[in-house]
Amino acid sequence: PVDNSLPLRRDRLTVIMMCGLQGAGKTTTCGKLSQLVKEQKFKPFMVAADLQRPAAIEQLHVIGNQLGVQVYS
Repeated sequence: PVDNSLPLRRDRLTVIMMCGLQGAGKTTTCGKLSQLVKEQKFKPFMVAADLQRPAAIEQLHVIGNQLGVQVYS
């Protein structure tokens, strides 16, 4: 059996790091994950850390603005 749940706790910070190849859908998944976490009454905060693709940073800002989630870069 595989546990697919996210270990989110209200009493401390939870960090989720997305890693993968270019074009794998990490940025889009971050947006979807942020929306899911927001629906569970948590306050997501995304950090753009892609040093190879500046456009990915801008894309994360656009997704963050659409969802009302803060993005740090």
